[in-house]
Amino acid sequence: MEEMEYIVIDGKEYNIIKELETEGRKYVLLANNDDVNDVFVRRVTHDEDTDYIVGLDSPEEFEKVMVLFMKELR
Repeated sequence: MEEMEYIVIDGKEYNIIKELETEGRKYVLLANNDDVNDVFVRRVTHDEDTDYIVGLDSPEEFEKVMVLFMKELR
């Protein structure tokens, strides 16, 4: 079985379920293995040699990205 990539946010491990790029932006779908209700989407930004996980700008951006994730996961 392949090991999943994960990141740590606020001391919790979140598996990277899916990544996608659209309109020049990269997004990740994250899920906490210890809490099935703890799932969210973040945008990845890049500054020099480091990637950062940041929140989305609006509910509209979230809806648009979730539609794309759902299409990819079908």
